[in-house]
Amino acid sequence: MTQKMTDEKILLLQSNNHKTVKELVILLSISPRTIAAWRKNLKLIAPYKLKGSRLKHTEREDINDFDLGWCIGLFAADGCLTKNRQNRSPINRIFLTLGIDDREMLEIFFTTLVTDFNKTDVKIIPPSIGQKDKAKYCATLPLFETRIKQILQFNKKTYDMSIIHNEFDKKSPSFKIGFLRGVIDGDGHVSKSGKMISIVSASERFIDDIITFYGGRKRKRKIGKCWDVFFNKKDVERLKSMGLNPPAPSVTLDRKTTRLNINRKI
Repeated sequence: MTQKMTDEKILLLQSNNHKTVKELVILLSISPRTIAAWRKNLKLIAPYKLKGSRLKHTEREDINDFDLGWCIGLFAADGCLTKNRQNRSPINRIFLTLGIDDREMLEIFFTTLVTDFNKTDVKIIPPSIGQKDKAKYCATLPLFETRIKQILQFNKKTYDMSIIHNEFDKKSPSFKIGFLRGVIDGDGHVSKSGKMISIVSASERFIDDIITFYGGRKRKRKIGKCWDVFFNKKDVERLKSMGLNPPAPSVTLDRKTTRLNINRKI
């Protein structure tokens, strides 16, 4: 019995920072009261501020400009900032839901932002008819939320998002090109030849902002309330020269990096 208790406490030590009390109850087959007692005995801090709120990770503060720009750009494309209405928690959470093929990108996003991300906690969402599985993760990241709101302005995010120009202007060239790369990796398309890049968004203001800072041309889609910005061959070469596809990227992926590499000269 003593050995079993020891094994369970070891498992608690390994899982404390990544699971809710409900998940720990199922994992360890013990009561919430026992979990609280063991945490006190082991000097563990419960990672939840309120019942029902999501995990508050240990955030990285010294993220380089390109990587931070990439994370905010990817959030602008595919992320969501929301509250847990069911539990009436006032704490905002960062959501990221990507196709199962892009699970690696989701993991890179959170690994870049926090020191204690656990890949096993990524939720796999069953597909709808005719679609593939999706990978989902959410976390409470107040520092990253502050950084987002310094750059992006939005209410419902997808439909009314825009860039705060005076703040964005202050950012370094590395941050700005990292931001664009994040948007491309999220909502962009790179042609097989690597000579054309396009970005789609439901926010016309956001597309206009992209054109203001990076060039390109805009087009409204005939079906759906979406807009595209297109970068031609000269635009792509100019963006590459600005560092869109750095020689040693730390947060970009082979899938789109390979396409960009086709015509890149180092």
